[in-house]
Amino acid sequence: MKKKKQPTLASMTALYKKRGIKRPKASAKLYMQGFRDSKRLKTK
Repeated sequence: MKKKKQPTLASMTALYKKRGIKRPKASAKLYMQGFRDSKRLKTK
């Protein structure tokens, strides 16, 4: 089974810049915060 790539702040910022999203760094920061929280709160 292949391991999934984990998103990083830098990779998400680059993706958001490519998509033309306004304030890509802040948007990526919020995404990463939610990503970390979802991993922590995931039910087992």
